[in-house]
Amino acid sequence: MDLLRFLRIAIQLIALLIFLLSGDLATAQDGYGTRALGTSVPSGDFTPRTNRYDLTIRDTIVNYTGKARKAFTVNGQMPMPTLTFTEGDTAEIVVHNAMEKEETSLHWHGIILPYQLDGVPYLTTAPIKAGETQVYKFPLLQSGTYWYHSHTKLQEQNGMHGALIIHKRNVEPMPEQVLILSEWTDMKPFEVHRRLHSANDWSAIKSTGSGRAPCRATAMPSRTVRSA
Repeated sequence: MDLLRFLRIAIQLIALLIFLLSGDLATAQDGYGTRALGTSVPSGDFTPRTNRYDLTIRDTIVNYTGKARKAFTVNGQMPMPTLTFTEGDTAEIVVHNAMEKEETSLHWHGIILPYQLDGVPYLTTAPIKAGETQVYKFPLLQSGTYWYHSHTKLQEQNGMHGALIIHKRNVEPMPEQVLILSEWTDMKPFEVHRRLHSANDWSAIKSTGSGRAPCRATAMPSRTVRSA
């Protein structure tokens, strides 16, 4: 029994040593070490640059169904502005929380970055309190179409979601139009969440007594929202 335990520990140590040596070898070859799956390294004539966006979050009132409801805008838009970058560049996103009372956050969905900048409040990143500013700065190691959204109190259901586009480097961008498919409901986000967890498939299209559904599915680009 003691021999088997010794062999098991010895095998684990050998496996750990091989893993560490493979990381050193990768670093020696390209200077970046072992990278996350899907990442890339700038090469050739590409010159990286820093692309900055300033985002100001405000709470507002909207009326899509004849009833005034609370919502959130970023730079006066809902959904949030489309952020466009190039693979290999550095993203610098300055987020200003101009709301009166609420804290907020922004999560970069699907983006490979340091965990401290992931934007999940109280887990990886501090929340952005009312009146505070938070700066996210990270290299863009991939390309593709992604989205970003609030990770606080289901705020993404009330407007805090937007597209994030990363073009391939050294490739001429094709003409494009970003379209966000989203929906609006007068129901409070936490009530929608509760009904979804109760396996009610009709939570988003629940009809009123008059047969009118308070949920509206729309395909809309980011637009300016005028506060009531």
